[in-house]
Amino acid sequence: FIKNSPSFYKLIFVMDIVDKRHYKVITNYILQSKILHGVKIVPPNTREALYDLYRNAALYIFPSLNETFGMTTLESMACGTPVVCSNLSAMPEVNGKAAIYFNPNDPIDMANKIKLVLENTKLYNKQINNGYRRINNFTWEMTACKTLDLF
Repeated sequence: FIKNSPSFYKLIFVMDIVDKRHYKVITNYILQSKILHGVKIVPPNTREALYDLYRNAALYIFPSLNETFGMTTLESMACGTPVVCSNLSAMPEVNGKAAIYFNPNDPIDMANKIKLVLENTKLYNKQINNGYRRINNFTWEMTACKTLDLF
């Protein structure tokens, strides 16, 4: 997808070196594919720096294979950035209709969903609005109320 994308798009990976083997696999692939000019890897940073990345991103892409919650998708929505993410684990439950989903094991499906959102202005804007509505389900007040209900 990157090879056929307009040059004004840059893929930014915000990732920590939790698993050195997988980190090396990803960085080696980027180098071998000769797409380094279109990819930037940044370590996790301050909240403010992350929010700047969210706000300035065209999309937030989250290809997680296994996630218990996925707070970063909600953070992205709160910054007005549409989310395209994995259809596995908790992602559909957390993000509801505020995300466009892909099979993370299918790079063609992932690329098609990214392209769909980027090329369809009406869908793009709809997902921004869906995101703003979705984050209202995850306020501290709502969490406290649900916790009290459990007790």
